[in-house]
Amino acid sequence: MTCAIHPVATRAAFICDRPYCARCVAEMQAAVASLDGHVTPRDCFIWYSGNRNGWARIMGTGCAHYVAHQLNIGVGGPRCLAGFSHRVADVIIGRQVVDGGLAAVQVNDIWVSPIRNHTGLVSQIDPPPPQSPGKPPNPPVVWITHASSAQHRLATNRFDTYFHGSGDFFR
Repeated sequence: MTCAIHPVATRAAFICDRPYCARCVAEMQAAVASLDGHVTPRDCFIWYSGNRNGWARIMGTGCAHYVAHQLNIGVGGPRCLAGFSHRVADVIIGRQVVDGGLAAVQVNDIWVSPIRNHTGLVSQIDPPPPQSPGKPPNPPVVWITHASSAQHRLATNRFDTYFHGSGDFFR
């Protein structure tokens, strides 16, 4: 069997169910090694950028890529090597904004920043803190897991503090 990219080259490995030659495998490994620590999963956040440049890391951040892998989203524009979306706009295609405030948010809802350049998943919801006398009820505490380029890792942060309570939730 021959390489999916270089038809005259002999297959050296199967990656994401496709055959690749030794040159492709080496370039893929180098591209994965160049990724920032926040990108997860790492082994597929690469693409073939042409014969001149070979395999390269996908430009941009891995936040939507993480969400797409967790929710099995493979729609819209370009995709990672494994076939999952990696753009914020693509992971919310066909989804509706969650109405009803934080009380309506559920685990695995997608959170998106106000300017639609960052995303994550609701990973935990804690009960509201105790209500102060004469004050309205407190909302639940919502935790977002996201591939954070600022923190260089997969991070879990509070919606009300780290994200300043802003953005939209999609389901």
